[in-house]
Amino acid sequence: MTIADLITEGVDKDHAAAWLRVRKEKRASLTQVAWDGLKAQASKAGITAGQAVHICAVKGWQSFDSTWRWQGVIDGCGSPAVDPVGLDGETPEQKAARREAGRRLAFGDKPSGDVIDA
Repeated sequence: MTIADLITEGVDKDHAAAWLRVRKEKRASLTQVAWDGLKAQASKAGITAGQAVHICAVKGWQSFDSTWRWQGVIDGCGSPAVDPVGLDGETPEQKAARREAGRRLAFGDKPSGDVIDA
């Protein structure tokens, strides 16, 4: 597939060129099977193939998987808003609170950074 083929599929010209450059550097030619896989994963993620190509170009990925950490890359570029929730279903704030609770359980209420003399 070429830049012209990707443009026909609705991909931005600059994003297509950048992504194909990434794939070339990784010695991964873009086959129809690879393109169909990207489109399927983009659909699973609720984004367009063009948005998936944009993400891949920005992150230097040769392909796209809906389970990878891509959220936030295309916010503000016409993409649907996506909550930053990890694969475990926790937001970064929830993870930080859980870590802090564990630290307090293990070390008491001393602020982190204090040295505990044993």
